[in-house]
Amino acid sequence: MNLVTEQPDVTVKAVADQIEEMTDKRPADDELEAALARTDVSWDINLDSMGEYAALNEEAGFARQSPDLNELVDLSVIKELAGE
Repeated sequence: MNLVTEQPDVTVKAVADQIEEMTDKRPADDELEAALARTDVSWDINLDSMGEYAALNEEAGFARQSPDLNELVDLSVIKELAGE
């Protein structure tokens, strides 16, 4: 089941709750709904794209170094949950 598309009200509340817990600020429901409508939920994790993003963060000075994503991300858990 894709909770984002099948139960958008539940999804908006869950995401808003998490954002509020982390930032002490709650996003507006309509803005969050619009953002989630453009979100494609997938089990696919693209380590190449994550690596490019990490390198950009390092280059911009937001991180001292890029992490070794093979050590940081355990794809076996995702594959198990996806039934692969």
